[in-house]
Amino acid sequence: MALPTTILFAHRSGSWSTEEEAYAVALIQSFLLGYYPTVLPGTSLRVFLADKLDCLPMRISKKLAQLHAPDAVNPKHFGRLRYVCDPSVLHGIKRQAARDELDLLVVSFDRSVEVQRATPIPRPLKPSASARAGPWSDQEQDYTYAMISYFIQGHLGLPDGTSLRAHLSRQLGCTPMRVSKKLSLATLAGHALPHRVGTLGFVANVEAGAATGRNDARVHLVQLRSDCYDDAGLVLFPINGAATSRTCSQDT
Repeated sequence: MALPTTILFAHRSGSWSTEEEAYAVALIQSFLLGYYPTVLPGTSLRVFLADKLDCLPMRISKKLAQLHAPDAVNPKHFGRLRYVCDPSVLHGIKRQAARDELDLLVVSFDRSVEVQRATPIPRPLKPSASARAGPWSDQEQDYTYAMISYFIQGHLGLPDGTSLRAHLSRQLGCTPMRVSKKLSLATLAGHALPHRVGTLGFVANVEAGAATGRNDARVHLVQLRSDCYDDAGLVLFPINGAATSRTCSQDT
């Protein structure tokens, strides 16, 4: 049996909502203050925002000059900014307040994305471009929990700083909101999840034996993915012992 193929979904595009702009400004401020211990020093602001907002860097470039700049920062120079971590502020009260604000803003941002996705557009969408929704099967939960575990262990082939929420959304072919709802339950596949797990950033494991760990993770994830997807890469939702198509009811 052929191994299931990885499904890649298009990045977000189009106009910026008020919620997205507010979230982006808060991300910029935290970036400039060095509040992200998992972001690699030297990472560009443009790449950082593209990952957080799930869009192409070009879309970020077009918008940066229009966003409200923090004091003493020329918005025309946003694209040149590089990340510098400040260890002295990582456990401060101001950083915690900033994280609490980001938690609220990302919820509003996710909701605005859901509305945009649900709004009809004049051109037809290809079936493969539609985001998956509906209940989580046991197989999908097992696959997702394994991805989370290997993400935390640093055994995935991802750029450092990649957010867990964005990674899961892309691999599962669903919206970030669907992932956030599931992670907010604090348990998955019978396992407790770390606090704020969705905001974790990826850090590659560089210890001795890491290559073996990555290979073992790849083999395991391929097997778990094959339990969720058929040969064409479509999700199978076992209900009452019968496999169904990827068309399911919406999450409640």
